[in-house]
Amino acid sequence: MVQDLRDIVGALGSSSGEIQNLSVAALVNKIATEGSETQKSALHNLISTFRN
Repeated sequence: MVQDLRDIVGALGSSSGEIQNLSVAALVNKIATEGSETQKSALHNLISTFRN
């Protein structure tokens, strides 16, 4: 099992930045799918600031 986990992490990339990006993406997805309307609105506003 440990080797499987190493293989998965290796496939993701060896940099902590790539793993951090996946963590942020997972959090954004969780808010988008399971968050309250207030949280979803805040997320939408945050994403809008990056687009502009």
